[in-house]
Amino acid sequence: MTPGRLSATVLIAGATACFAIAFHIGTIGIASWRDWTILHVALPAGLGLLLLAALLLGSASRAAFAVSSCAALAAVLAADVYLAMTDREPARPVHAGDGRSIRDVVRDLRGEGRQAYPVLSGRTLLSAGSDGTLRSRVAIEGRETLPLGGIANALTIYCNEDGAYLIYSSDEHGFHNLPGSWARPQLDVAAVGDSFVHGACVPSDRNMVAEVRGRFPATLNLGMAGNGPLSELAAIKEYLPQRRPRVVLWFYYEGNDVSKDLFIEREAALLVAYLGQDFSQGLEQRQPAIDEALIAEVEKAYDAAPVEVAPPVAREIKWRDVLLLRHLRNTLGIAVGNADVPLFRRVMVEANRTVSGWGGRLYFVYLPGQARYLGLGGQIAQSGLRTRVLTTVRDLGIPVIDIHEAFSASPAPDRLFQGHFTSDGYRLAAEAILARLAADKIVPEAP
Repeated sequence: MTPGRLSATVLIAGATACFAIAFHIGTIGIASWRDWTILHVALPAGLGLLLLAALLLGSASRAAFAVSSCAALAAVLAADVYLAMTDREPARPVHAGDGRSIRDVVRDLRGEGRQAYPVLSGRTLLSAGSDGTLRSRVAIEGRETLPLGGIANALTIYCNEDGAYLIYSSDEHGFHNLPGSWARPQLDVAAVGDSFVHGACVPSDRNMVAEVRGRFPATLNLGMAGNGPLSELAAIKEYLPQRRPRVVLWFYYEGNDVSKDLFIEREAALLVAYLGQDFSQGLEQRQPAIDEALIAEVEKAYDAAPVEVAPPVAREIKWRDVLLLRHLRNTLGIAVGNADVPLFRRVMVEANRTVSGWGGRLYFVYLPGQARYLGLGGQIAQSGLRTRVLTTVRDLGIPVIDIHEAFSASPAPDRLFQGHFTSDGYRLAAEAILARLAADKIVPEAP
């Protein structure tokens, strides 16, 4: 085969592959009604057209173009292989101080005669069934139940990122609040969210909601580690309609809320049921039975022998994923199906409807991840989904408080993290929230 004919064959094969990829991606996007953009289809289709156009070049130019295209393809595949080989869970922060595990802390406190428990969240209670759906391991009176808070009135061990464990006494529904928070006849502010709202991993009086409570004492924290959008909607519908807070702060963390947590939660029928207007598990009235079930879960785990954790090993490279550039597309934030934005929109519609129903106002608080402040790659990886999420929320008329803007104004935003936020990071976020609430004059400030 002559060089000219070989180069033409290479270009035609490449163009065919590009069109096949564009068709495949477009079909997936349309069939599942997942979020997808023109970039996913236009980029491979455009490359295919470029390769076909190169057939019009002279023989020598066509051969040079084909060689350059093959070299570029090899470089891109090598980059994907590199990302596959270095794909690891993020390392936990290394710190001096208390190096015990949560299990050890619980056992040491119990040895001192103090009945302590680890944090339990709804996520930790879900197990996969044979059909792939998730069900709660907790059953009360023969009925599947998914608690949204922890064990009530319990000494609770949470996390350690700065050298000391966060240890607090939970409230009467297992959340991280001051005594008497549930007894207030009128709430000014309620907060829902994940571990950032829960208060990881700083002293109780220095977390984000505690800072807001300093200005508005009638503040209730319903944040819990592991929560995603459906769990947060569930918390609103279970605990807030009877308390009618003037403001509900919905905290969204860009690192996993839509790209990971929602994919897990949508497999749990109990959580999906909260998209219906009238669904409730009646959790507030069932707290004693919930405590009994959660304590049984803890004791069962703590009676078992400790599990040895194996050192991390290199992940097996799946060459099909490499050929589809999955690792590279995930890193750049342009993977197909990497966020179920339509389902997220349904969640926000129902949350806004519920809060508006009692005359309250829902605010969407956007929490950035540390990756976006560690270089261009992190910024690119987060930018696409950020735009889609914020557009979705603003289109629904929900006001946005963007903590990324506040962090970006800091001289060293990456230092506001220690895994979760540092105390300074939480304070800066709270200041941005309080400034917006003050500007909107929705909640009267305490005298």
